[in-house]
Amino acid sequence: MAILQSILSFAVGEELVEFNAAAAVRKPRYERAREPQILLPADVEQIRRNLASLRDRTLVGLLAYSGPRPEEVVCRLTWADIGERAIRYRDTKRHRERFTPLLAPLADDLREWFLASGRPAATSPVFPVRNGGFWNKHDWANWRGTVWKSRRERTYKRDGETKVYRGTVGCAPPGTRPRDLRSSYVTLRVYEGVPLTTIAREVGTSITMIEKHYAGIIENWEGKQIPAARQIREARAANARSMHVGHE
Repeated sequence: MAILQSILSFAVGEELVEFNAAAAVRKPRYERAREPQILLPADVEQIRRNLASLRDRTLVGLLAYSGPRPEEVVCRLTWADIGERAIRYRDTKRHRERFTPLLAPLADDLREWFLASGRPAATSPVFPVRNGGFWNKHDWANWRGTVWKSRRERTYKRDGETKVYRGTVGCAPPGTRPRDLRSSYVTLRVYEGVPLTTIAREVGTSITMIEKHYAGIIENWEGKQIPAARQIREARAANARSMHVGHE
């Protein structure tokens, strides 16, 4: 539509046509394909519990407890962006940076991953692929399809032979997406009593979007201000107790 508008505007200016017929056409309103599914810290810790890889557990924790978009992490985040008190995220689509508070439990997770990774250089990706670089679209799609989602067993033919794909058991609840982990951070901050203006700035969105998509969370908040770090630690403790009971 934008290209058509430009062409017609040029044509009007050059007197090739009398008027821009597309000028009265309104731009379609943005409609989100689906509402974000709210994942509370207890849900996040269950997802992390289902993961055997320290890298994957740390990645899920980072997405949930600092609220970035997935591409801001796997495609751009370096160790230089991890500060003592905040994480710097670069939104290349909107050409701006923002800083999100580094919660204590997440700082512990990142410190463990940093040491396990061999103390990488500041310019190194926090979650590198095998060649040491950032993820591309294929890498992300592969992680989302094999680690996050469950895949049913199926048969298919290749080179005239019938093969069986055994399927995988994902770490997350059916119907969810990794991007839904942003909801956990928003929830943490709402229950902490942080103003929506601050939350919107930290996750790189608008107050309107938060009010629209997290109205239930906001309305159900009883006004008790619970520190985000405490919420995470309590969820982890409860998860550890349930794991212990399950092993008895």
